[in-house]
Amino acid sequence: MRQDKPLVALIANGGIDHTGTHRANLYQIKAFLELDGFAVHVFWIRLQADMQKLVRALHSHSYHFVHCEQGHYLGLTMDGEFLFDKLELPVFTQLRDHWFYPWVWRNLKSLPNQATIFHTSELYAQVASRVNGSHVHTVHTSQLYKKRETDYLARPINIFYSGTCRSIADATSMASERLEGTAIERIVDECAEACRIPDWVWEIEFLGDDRVRVGDLELDLPDYYRFFELARSIVRSNILNVLAKHDATMFVKGGWTPVKDAKASFSNKPISFPESNFLASHSACVFSDQATFRNEIGERVATALEIGTRVIARASTGLVQYMSQGKNLMVYDSLESLSDVLNDCSSMTLGKSDPPSRPNFGIQRYIGDIYDTLDAGS
Repeated sequence: MRQDKPLVALIANGGIDHTGTHRANLYQIKAFLELDGFAVHVFWIRLQADMQKLVRALHSHSYHFVHCEQGHYLGLTMDGEFLFDKLELPVFTQLRDHWFYPWVWRNLKSLPNQATIFHTSELYAQVASRVNGSHVHTVHTSQLYKKRETDYLARPINIFYSGTCRSIADATSMASERLEGTAIERIVDECAEACRIPDWVWEIEFLGDDRVRVGDLELDLPDYYRFFELARSIVRSNILNVLAKHDATMFVKGGWTPVKDAKASFSNKPISFPESNFLASHSACVFSDQATFRNEIGERVATALEIGTRVIARASTGLVQYMSQGKNLMVYDSLESLSDVLNDCSSMTLGKSDPPSRPNFGIQRYIGDIYDTLDAGS
């Protein structure tokens, strides 16, 4: 069959997309690429047969470029050579997690030279010069893929939150398996009343051989992740404990449970990303703890700002430029100020900002960056 349109391949790991975030991202990328005149081949890799189909397609078609969702399969090799280098095929990804997450690092340390990585984490510079490929800092893009039917709209939602939070006991136990007690005591003490992870925890020095230095600690990367996970779990728990005392609808998996005097509606059952996105768009306020980030803007905040839904988020330098959103962006910088913001939000009603005043976090930003990269190399 004759193919008149230029071809693009989208690749995703179909075995790990438990909440639907990868599918939501590909849904958007495919739609915008088709609007731009591309024919798009999507490869969901679940079985060895799927991988064989992908490899045959990469050899038999002339793809303009390839997108690997969240960095999976960038490091495919054949005859001891990276496949994308062998085929001289530009390959791109948008990484929405920090480089030190174990599942991210596995892909980053095995990159072809043809790869261009758009990092939403500002921490990418800590390792960019130590791995192959080109590395660019970008912002989170919005994810507007929605499921239109849900069981959770029986009553209006005032403040909506969906996320994952380990119990502090579980996170401490996980860290205690590999870390010294003094390191755990320090992070527990410094995060006890905090709404953000201490700055020194983010200041990682990569030592090579999957080891890092943070403060006066030298750790294997998986152990640093446990250390980070403990800090994040404490900070997120602090924030969620305050939120739970207000009129909110909370979906939290991972082990955290609300305090005894909680007013919030709470469920620990997993909720799919499309359903969560839909509920957020039908709420008076979307709540973000921003615990995973130092200064960047998470995709939930980006999505809410783009569709004009009111957002409550921890203050950061990344949000400063969007403060002109007025009442549609409410920030806190301590647990005390968070209580004040939540009290103010309780008296507000559902409302949207005017479309012209909304910032653009659309996936077309990522696609535009790909086009610019290809044009620069031509």
